[in-house]
Amino acid sequence: MQWCDEDFVRRVEIRAAELGKTLHTVTVEAKVAKEYFRKPPQHGRNVAGIFKLAEILKTDAAVLMGLRAPDQDLAVAVSLAIATYCTLQHCRDDDIPEVVAKVIKAVRQVFREKIPAEEAAPSE
Repeated sequence: MQWCDEDFVRRVEIRAAELGKTLHTVTVEAKVAKEYFRKPPQHGRNVAGIFKLAEILKTDAAVLMGLRAPDQDLAVAVSLAIATYCTLQHCRDDDIPEVVAKVIKAVRQVFREKIPAEEAAPSE
């Protein structure tokens, strides 16, 4: 997947309009820089910013990034990774093992039906 910033901004605008919001309102609520949509990114967008926008827009970060239906597994993995990243940013070091354990549990739950039982069971 190649990043297209114009498409990303368009997806954000469409979702914001569905919620009766402007890009300015969304950036303020997401606490991202007011220049977020005015300046093109040099190397794509920061995933933490995309996650914040998705939260305000009540959508999935992978949707804002433009991952399509065939990319569903990747979209789930990206969303989990972004959520983990954002959660770990606000953790004390001694809380990180608990957060990682919760993430592993969530990943297993999401992908459980995709992994045959014999592969999921630990080998003796």
